[in-house]
Amino acid sequence: MRLIQRFGRIDRIGSTHDKVFGLNFLPELGIEKHLGLRERLQRRIAEIQETIGEDSAILDPTEQVNEEAMYAIYDSQPANLDLFEPDEPMGIGEAEGILRQLRAENPAEFERIASLRDGIRSGMDSLHPGIFVLCQAGDFQQLFFVDSQGTIETRDASTILGRLKCTLSTPTVSLSHDYNRTIMKVYEQFADEVAHRKTSLEHSTSQSVGQRYVSQELKAFVATLEEEDRRLADVAILQRVYNSNSLTAAVQTELRRIRNHKLTGDALFSRLRSIYDQHRLSQQAEQTRSEREVTVPRIICSEFLR
Repeated sequence: MRLIQRFGRIDRIGSTHDKVFGLNFLPELGIEKHLGLRERLQRRIAEIQETIGEDSAILDPTEQVNEEAMYAIYDSQPANLDLFEPDEPMGIGEAEGILRQLRAENPAEFERIASLRDGIRSGMDSLHPGIFVLCQAGDFQQLFFVDSQGTIETRDASTILGRLKCTLSTPTVSLSHDYNRTIMKVYEQFADEVAHRKTSLEHSTSQSVGQRYVSQELKAFVATLEEEDRRLADVAILQRVYNSNSLTAAVQTELRRIRNHKLTGDALFSRLRSIYDQHRLSQQAEQTRSEREVTVPRIICSEFLR
């Protein structure tokens, strides 16, 4: 009651201060053992509860005394005190600032971190138990914070970064026994989202009239070929290239001419091969192949918060 009154006196409405700090001083460990503060506190709260009854309990069931937090100062590892500070959201700008500072002050360490393999994982104690996962597919990245069952709690970047913030002295902890199962559940959900995004993008991107004509006629041409026909591999490359959304205006003009002249079969195949070589579309084929490869979902890193 004294603590509540004390903080109420200094944190008043109309204060010009953005933050108000209240500091409590505890006796040294040896003195505390003689005073028995922990036992006295527990006994005193129990007496109050008995006196005023459960209906008017001074503590809600969700507001029970956190003894670990109150007596963390006696811990042999002072860094553990950070666990009992409320997590504050961290903006992307602040996170980028930390990385820029690291790159400037310790470039070797920055490069070591930047070159870490995919799937790196760790663990630490936290006030918010759960698992953090960063997934990526191409340019699409997604942060997840899930519970032990893999149920998504939040995707908010600032909230997650705030929970991940720690110091160099923060000790690591072992991963939970079902860690991999939870991670794979998140990965599968992310993979579904990537597939959905890809499908939506493909449907939302309209092809030119020439592209649609070429695509249709190449399918008809494939149907006329035998399984051992060597041209099947070439047709597959042509289909991929001419279905691309990044064809130049010159190539699009050539495709319109093909449609206007109603080229089909071998004549169509020969003309498309000629355009392929003339406009050096082999580079386009390589780019398209690379784009397909980088869209494969992968887990960049994850962390277990105990």
